[in-house]
Amino acid sequence: MAPPKKINGSTFVESGNTTLEFFSEAKVELLKEVRYHPVLLVNLSVEAPDGDEGQVIGCIAAYCNVQMDGTYQREEVENLYPILIERLRQMRRIKLH
Repeated sequence: MAPPKKINGSTFVESGNTTLEFFSEAKVELLKEVRYHPVLLVNLSVEAPDGDEGQVIGCIAAYCNVQMDGTYQREEVENLYPILIERLRQMRRIKLH
């Protein structure tokens, strides 16, 4: 088995003819949280139908009212995941006044 390679925040491991891609824990948590937001899922299917990571993150950030502007490095995107996760969790909490 070849040593793991890191590309765009994912870890790739080659074993024979198979390549496995492992995402960061934060990215996995974000994608799990997105499933609890039906409106966001519809937005993603319209605005990022091909699953382009930049479009997906932009759509999630817009849904969470998180402003993004410019070009982001991988480390900056990884740091954005926990912020988006927390915002999404706050949005699905029931608030009684």
